[in-house]
Amino acid sequence: MVNAVGVDKYQNQVNTLKKTCRDFEAIMIAQMIKVMYESLPKDSMIKDNAANSIYKSMYIEALSDKMAENSNLGLADEMFESLKKDLHNHRQKNSTVGNKQKTATPNLMEKIESAVKKASKMYSVPVKLINSIIKAESDFNPAAISSKGAVGLMQLMPKTAKDMGAENLSDIDENILAGTKYLSNLMKQFKNEKMAIAAYNAGPSNVNKYNGLPPFKETRNYVKKVLAYENGKI
Repeated sequence: MVNAVGVDKYQNQVNTLKKTCRDFEAIMIAQMIKVMYESLPKDSMIKDNAANSIYKSMYIEALSDKMAENSNLGLADEMFESLKKDLHNHRQKNSTVGNKQKTATPNLMEKIESAVKKASKMYSVPVKLINSIIKAESDFNPAAISSKGAVGLMQLMPKTAKDMGAENLSDIDENILAGTKYLSNLMKQFKNEKMAIAAYNAGPSNVNKYNGLPPFKETRNYVKKVLAYENGKI
């Protein structure tokens, strides 16, 4: 089961990857500077000795680091985005494989069912709707973590979960109670199930901004999927 330590570890990996890509770009820039330097006419006043060679190397290294830091080449950014996707896909694959058996066990499903019924009664949200959100968000995988950092069955962002009173997003009961409470608040705010579902995906500010269903393809597909699950069409 994923906890805050797992999220922090992933973020550290992302930060390390970003720095590595930036360092690689600095190395490439340094090689370009060296080639350009070697092609310039030699100054007879500068002695070609070990001291000057060391000074030149230090200067090129410092210059390339600074250039990479403010680079417009986009090499580091392009590498980072590509490798970040691979890192996320690898992490999701391991998470799915590692929790596949656990997700399928009857005991786990019974625990989820019990938590959903409790949350439904507490916040007056239909059981079918809660289950549909869980299905769309995590496919009933308590260990699911999105690339944006949303955690658990109902894919809650840490700040949202904290606002809803949840401290441990890896706990099935806390995750479902917090997610259902948030969904209940959205239903009260918009007084419309479809808009509440859209707000759960895109945020209430976007529903307010567009005075209805946001034009985002992801959100519109999400709403259709949740409603289809709820109505038993999938």
